[in-house]
Parts: sequence; C-alpha cells; structure tokens
Amino acid sequence: MQIKFRCCKRKTRSKKERNANARSYPSGTKKLSYKEQKELEDLEARIPQIETEVERLTQSLLEIDSSNYIEIQTVTKSIESLNTEMDIVMERWLELSEK
Repeated sequence: MQIKFRCCKRKTRSKKERNANARSYPSGTKKLSYKEQKELEDLEARIPQIETEVERLTQSLLEIDSSNYIEIQTVTKSIESLNTEMDIVMERWLELSEK
C-alpha cells in the first residue's frame, strides 16, 4: 500500500511565475549608492563648467596676436587639458548613468 503525502509535496513553479516575483530592476543594473549619486550630480555640474571654459579659451585664442606664439601655446595646452578632463568626466558620468 502506497501513501501519498500531499502536504509535503514540493510544488515547482513555472518560469513565468518565477519571473513575476523577480526584482523590478533589470538584470545587471542596480541603484546608485549615496556616494555615487553625489558624484553623478557633481559631474553633471562640472560638464557645463568645462564647456564654458573651453569656449572662453577658444575665443581668447582668436584674439591673441599671431606673433605671440608662447601665449598661443599656453592657451592651446589649457584647452587640450580641459578636453582631456572632459573625456574623463564624460566617461565616468556614462558609467554612473548606466547603473
């Protein structure tokens, strides 16, 4: 004689049921920590500052006497360093905004 215990039988859930109970975040994404959120806000504030500074230096470059190559070189290096900083800031902003 076989006895079946229904109370102990494990019920398997379908894939659809398991997915319905899954977290609301898509896989691979997570919420930003407070520190990351603060960093993202700082980056978003820094981007327009860099753009404004590059525009200002570019305009000053147009106004420099063409025979003053030392000043032209100095301003050009400043623009290059700001563009490098912009690349770094934008890359980090992209990393944080995709989380």
